[in-house]
Amino acid sequence: MKNLRNLKKLLFVCSAPVALTFTAAQAQTTFLGTDGSDFDSASAWDNNLVSSSNPGIVNTSANSLNRATANFGGGWTINHTAGDLDFSVGGWNVNGGSVGGTYNLSGGSISVTGSGNNDRGNFLVNNIDFNISGGAVSSELTFRITNNGSLNFLAGSGSVTSAAWKQNQTGTMNFVSGWTGFINIATEDEAKWRTMLATTLAGSTFDGVDITEANFDDNFVVTGSTLTLVPEPGTYTLIGGMLALGYVMVRRRRA
Repeated sequence: MKNLRNLKKLLFVCSAPVALTFTAAQAQTTFLGTDGSDFDSASAWDNNLVSSSNPGIVNTSANSLNRATANFGGGWTINHTAGDLDFSVGGWNVNGGSVGGTYNLSGGSISVTGSGNNDRGNFLVNNIDFNISGGAVSSELTFRITNNGSLNFLAGSGSVTSAAWKQNQTGTMNFVSGWTGFINIATEDEAKWRTMLATTLAGSTFDGVDITEANFDDNFVVTGSTLTLVPEPGTYTLIGGMLALGYVMVRRRRA
């Protein structure tokens, strides 16, 4: 009996931290997505505001959202998997404070529309890591990266569209070879894109290597105001194979 009691005590001690860890891992808060609500209001989330221990989930659509100037305390994460958010009352400025935060966009969209006061129509990446692997971001006025923020284009088709780029900002724009999307900033051309990535946003990378004037053309193609990656060699091979197959089929029909 004594050995049995000791065994029960041991099992309880060992299981308690596991249970606590499991409970903490489940904590999250989901954006309620009501039209006209404030993105940075506790009432807009089902389990209090986003924090370092309370990651946010966005998977629903909402229109006419109020200016998002939230500082969730730093160290926070928001996973935006679906749903379209339209900030037409104010600009998008969810910042990371002094610690930083992470916003992961893998589906859905963020649209910043309108003009006037309160940064309306402006999209600001302010001391956060904004990771985009899918979905789209559009800004009616300006797109900015500041306070050491980073815009990271991961493998996938995520895209960004903006009327203009806000110069003299501090931060980086980073890319990986699996990215198949595009960035269109109406005021930019090839020369401006080259200066932006190699100089203005010094430290920006492609596959972990700093982007420079010398290697820009190896990695990027600019068509008008739209930046994309140079197609991978396998893409050219596929296109060549399809053209060859088409040629053979045409020859056979003629024969």
